[in-house]
Amino acid sequence: MKFLPLVWAGLWRRPVRSILTASSIVVAFMLLGLLQGVNTGFDRAIAAANRNFLVTGTRVRGGAPMPISAMSKIRNVPGVLRTMGIRITSISLRADQPAVALITRPLGQADVTHKLPIVGNAVEGKPGLIGVFVSEPMVSLYNAQVGSTLELPMQAGKPPVEAFVRGVWRDYARQQGAIIIDEEHA
Repeated sequence: MKFLPLVWAGLWRRPVRSILTASSIVVAFMLLGLLQGVNTGFDRAIAAANRNFLVTGTRVRGGAPMPISAMSKIRNVPGVLRTMGIRITSISLRADQPAVALITRPLGQADVTHKLPIVGNAVEGKPGLIGVFVSEPMVSLYNAQVGSTLELPMQAGKPPVEAFVRGVWRDYARQQGAIIIDEEHA
């Protein structure tokens, strides 16, 4: 405690430096509080994304299509909360571009924003056309904007099916592009 008179004497001799030091300490504490608030907000945003988009539990992946009867049996197993069948195939939309993934899964008629990480706004389907959702690379590679149409070669030897782009979704797995179609239209 013998150094305390020296500290006070130094503070009185250099008032400008003392004010700058004190204000620097105040700013440092303010920045710490701000960073804590940003960190808390980020943590909450990540937790919300995990609740909305990431589903935990067991996933089963088979090489061959699973019969509907098998899916029904799995639904009836105690502890199974939800089942969903997804089929992924590749289709070629243009010869000068790599094949894109065609993902068939249940979407239903309800709002799909809770099932897919939609970028921007999704629109209602167009009567007479199959509604699809495209990944972000599809917009840049094929100009598949919301509201545009795509010709999808669904079956070999048959004419392509015209599909209406209802929305764009964020896909981190396929950089060549992907299209999601409801299982009832596949």
